[in-house]
Order: sequence, then structure tokens, then C-alpha cells
Amino acid sequence: MVSFEQRQIAGANGAMAGAGQSSSGPYWAWVGAHGGAGVTTLSEVVPGGADFGRDFPAQAGAPGLPAVVVCRSNAQGLVAARKTAARAASFATDVLGLVVVADMPERRRPKALAEALYLTRGAYQELWEMPWVPAWRFGEPPAPANSPRQVRQLLVDLWTALDLPLPGGKSQKRQGGSKGK
Repeated sequence: MVSFEQRQIAGANGAMAGAGQSSSGPYWAWVGAHGGAGVTTLSEVVPGGADFGRDFPAQAGAPGLPAVVVCRSNAQGLVAARKTAARAASFATDVLGLVVVADMPERRRPKALAEALYLTRGAYQELWEMPWVPAWRFGEPPAPANSPRQVRQLLVDLWTALDLPLPGGKSQKRQGGSKGK
């Protein structure tokens, strides 16, 4: 397990936390409900959070740091997200919400997955859905220029929830989220 201090050092060197590591330290931890959830990608396109892998902040030496859980939109990802919500309580972690990352390009979610998402949503105070991004799949590095609008809304919602001034000095006025609630 990598400690919080090691993550900060790696983030300062650009090796681990990417653009998501701010100079004043992370404001939240990205926590994967399972491997391959999208934690690293989100930490690269949404500044302010640090990639904690599957560890909660208390496990990595950063008690008190809130978390944002990330999962894929498939059945296993949603089950893992429900289990992760239960695990958060054992570490006394404030969970800001869940980011559900599309596991494939689709216009309509199958009924069984829609029902699983409905159950999962009840375990979190906020939920954001990220669409499939073909550019990322084909190797383009995640960046604001190739990110969907939902990424910007996630940034606004998280920075607003933590009462932080938005990067670039933009207003914190909520703009009708894409959280799917």
C-alpha cells in the first residue's frame, strides 16, 4: 500500500496524481470500487482529487479527507460500488458521491442495469454519470479538450460542495447538473 505522503511526493513529481494533484494538496480522494473503474483518468481531468486506488483516505494515512467513489456501469461495477459504500462507514470516511463511468457506448441502459443503478444510487448522496469517451479508449490522453461536458459539471459540483473557488476563477453557480438524480 502506498502512503498518503508517498502519493503527495509522487504527485509533486507528476508520476502518480497527474493534473488532479493541486499544489495545496488534494481536496478529496478518488477511490475505485474495483480495478479499472476510471480513478486514474478522472484524477487527470478533474483537478483537486488524488488517485487513491482502492484505498480509503484513512487506510493511506489521510484520515478526514473526503472521498469520491468511482465504478464502471456494468453489473459487477455497481455491486462493487454498493460494497464500497458499506466499507466507507468502517473507515469513517465522508463520501461526497459516486461517479459511474460508462463501460461501453450505448444509448439506453438495459433494464437489469438500470435497476442495479437505482439500487446503487441509494447508497450515495450524489451520483454523476460519465459517458463513454472513444478518444480515451484509442489512446488519447485524457484532457479537458477531449472531455465530455459531464466532466466539467463534476468539477463544478465537487468544488462547489467543498466551497472551493473554481479553477480559472469561474463562478460556483450551479448549472443544472448531469448527476442523473
